[in-house]
Amino acid sequence: MTNIGDRPKTVDVGEQVLVDIQGRQFAPSVSTMSDIYYETLNPGESVSGALTYELSGAVPNHLELHDSVFSEGVEVSLR
Repeated sequence: MTNIGDRPKTVDVGEQVLVDIQGRQFAPSVSTMSDIYYETLNPGESVSGALTYELSGAVPNHLELHDSVFSEGVEVSLR
């Protein structure tokens, strides 16, 4: 993730939702010790890490990625 804006942004990984083919939403399982758990990025700063989703047999359809709880986000197809 990279902050391409002009002010600090706090990234909440709980807002990075996986949606299955039935429309169910899954939150990622992320350690609180992860660099991406709840990170504030100044303009131009980046952070990277892995998001893990426990799907219990669900078939992934897409990710909804948000820069905050208030953003519309973007949809990334997984099919």
